[in-house]
Amino acid sequence: GDEQDVVNLSLQVVRILGQQNVNISTAGMHAGDILISPDLGDITSTDFNRMGAAIRIGEQEALKVLTPLKSLQLTPEAYAQYKTTHEYVPPVVKHVDFIEIKGNEHISTMLIRSHLVSKPGDVWNVQNIDQDLKNLYHLGYFSYVHISIEQQDGKTGLVIKVVEKPWKPNYFKFGIGIADDLEGSSQYDLRFGWTRTELDRLGGEWRNELEIGKLRRIYSELYQPVTYSDSMFVAPQAEYSNNTFDLFAGENRVAEYSAQMTRGGLDFGSELSNAAEIRLGLSYAHVITQPRIGDRSLAIYRNSIGGARLRFGLDTLEGDPGFPMSGSYVKFSGFAARGSLGSDINYNKVDISGLRAFGNGEHTVIVSAEAGSSLNSDIPLYDQFTLGGFLSLSGLRQQQLRGQKLLAARAIYLNRMALLPSVLGNGLYIGASLEAGNIWDNTARISPAQLRYGTALFLGADTALGPLYLGAGFSQGGNQSLYLYLGLPFN
Repeated sequence: GDEQDVVNLSLQVVRILGQQNVNISTAGMHAGDILISPDLGDITSTDFNRMGAAIRIGEQEALKVLTPLKSLQLTPEAYAQYKTTHEYVPPVVKHVDFIEIKGNEHISTMLIRSHLVSKPGDVWNVQNIDQDLKNLYHLGYFSYVHISIEQQDGKTGLVIKVVEKPWKPNYFKFGIGIADDLEGSSQYDLRFGWTRTELDRLGGEWRNELEIGKLRRIYSELYQPVTYSDSMFVAPQAEYSNNTFDLFAGENRVAEYSAQMTRGGLDFGSELSNAAEIRLGLSYAHVITQPRIGDRSLAIYRNSIGGARLRFGLDTLEGDPGFPMSGSYVKFSGFAARGSLGSDINYNKVDISGLRAFGNGEHTVIVSAEAGSSLNSDIPLYDQFTLGGFLSLSGLRQQQLRGQKLLAARAIYLNRMALLPSVLGNGLYIGASLEAGNIWDNTARISPAQLRYGTALFLGADTALGPLYLGAGFSQGGNQSLYLYLGLPFN
């Protein structure tokens, strides 16, 4: 048929072109070349299923020309002379004489130089050059960074070539968060982020976040370094949120509260490293919290909250976003509301949490702990510590426990069972957790005997929409829940 004729014609063209290449190559042979022409019999270029037989014939034919090949080798004396003549002797380099930056069009050269560990005049150090590469990639401005050692006018230095990301200066993020215990308590959120970078030569950024769902929130912050090195910065911010949360008495839900907050603040901070940041700031907010469902005699809060905040964060986690394979995560936050800073009520809130992951790519153990305290003050209902839900005393309802002091720990085991097609995501996991913790009021004495326990079994997938979990949770007293969770529960 016509289709078969087309196929035959195409194969003939391939054979002709292949023979032409062979003819050109053999015509250019000289005395130092050896031609191997194995007899393939009836095996043709289209016999892909007979490739193994063709390879064996070629190996046998190649063995026959070993003797002529030996005649072409140099004598030991001639080879020693060749090595001496062609030996590469690297130049003796003692100091970095200069550093040159190339390729940057919008990013300030001063900003780039401020993030380099290597400085002109320094003793040569390969570890510093490696750190320079990491620092420049961490800036997020470049799609390519290359550092080479070059000599110019008798001096030796570093030439750094960068390629700025073409989509700069705007970054957009999209995410979806779903937490559902399949028993009537659920939370669904769409999350959007927009960051406008390169506001000035110091690397200022305008960061914006928007959440739509059970939690409605808009947040805007101006991140402004005060030096080229980013080590010091100021960050004014504004935020509005409208949230709902349940109030429980034991196992029974007694009310649903709404909480509206309008807040402004100013932080002063420092980038301690590529992975760590500390902030000290002032915050002023107006909060309205009242029951939407439940007894109308329940407390209503209309507060102005002014106070000082101290926050520290360290994040060296590596691996899939929802399934870290190694590294650590530490977070500390402290807040003190005071009348002298415009607050209607005085209270303290201190919270510290940490996570450590140990893994080899296939098996991972994640351990974490959290502790929080009011420091003998009275945290208002809408800002109290909470526990309950997936991997947070699994088996309990979401945020079922609420109070003034918190102590919790958990261990999670992950096994990567398979890899997903790249269009769907990355890995497919099976996991299990052991969890312990509780929440107390100010008068309670914290003791190990008062800890509550939970466990969860789940399937997880690192999907294109984010980490997805489907599991069952169990806690003491017979509490159990099924969970569908799309988001990041680990930190």
